[in-house]
Amino acid sequence: MTIKTSDEPFLTRLKESEQDKFMQKAVAKAQDAQWDKRTAARNELGHWEQWRDLGEQIRQHVIRYLPDYLEEFADNIEKRGGHVFFRQNRQRGQ
Repeated sequence: MTIKTSDEPFLTRLKESEQDKFMQKAVAKAQDAQWDKRTAARNELGHWEQWRDLGEQIRQHVIRYLPDYLEEFADNIEKRGGHVFFRQNRQRGQ
């Protein structure tokens, strides 16, 4: 299947897509399938709220200790012969 492109203006393509019942059904079917897969994954995982909370705790930890993780990353790259360059950012508003 190839991707089709068009030189038509966006609003023209938008109006055409509003009339494309086949595409609307295909998108609806894909959305339904995605929802079903998400529900199945939640059921398989079990206690997904707790997993989500744990993920948030991990994210917050990584943000808090990001400089340490970046330093460890850079050290590991350099041990393998690579080079890591850190850019000094300006503060916002400067």
